[in-house]
Amino acid sequence: MFRQISALCLMCWPALTMAQAPAAETAPLSVIDRDNISTKGVSVWLDADIDVIWNRVRYKNTRPLLRTSNPRQTLEQLFKARVPIYKLANLSTTSGANLSIEKMANRVIDTLLSRPDVLEKIDA
Repeated sequence: MFRQISALCLMCWPALTMAQAPAAETAPLSVIDRDNISTKGVSVWLDADIDVIWNRVRYKNTRPLLRTSNPRQTLEQLFKARVPIYKLANLSTTSGANLSIEKMANRVIDTLLSRPDVLEKIDA
């Protein structure tokens, strides 16, 4: 259901205000979703290795796909299957274990600034 709602939001994106537009998509796996994102916005892959991801999700119960008898193995399988898709993102930036949320956000901003059609720096 989540993916269907996400796809619907992406199709309606031009009719949404910027405050309503989707700001993040965890795994745009369908070609239609990726095309909609690229046409109406930009996708950014937060490139993190499997250990970084595992350390971030291992104690969370909000990841339904990891509710298995061996969640680490499940994550590795998902990671292996999805990385080729993630590499199709318009932009990417590397995430690391020791990066704060603020530092990661700044990396994303710097990456978005490489696309003046997406984000423009305004000197204050």
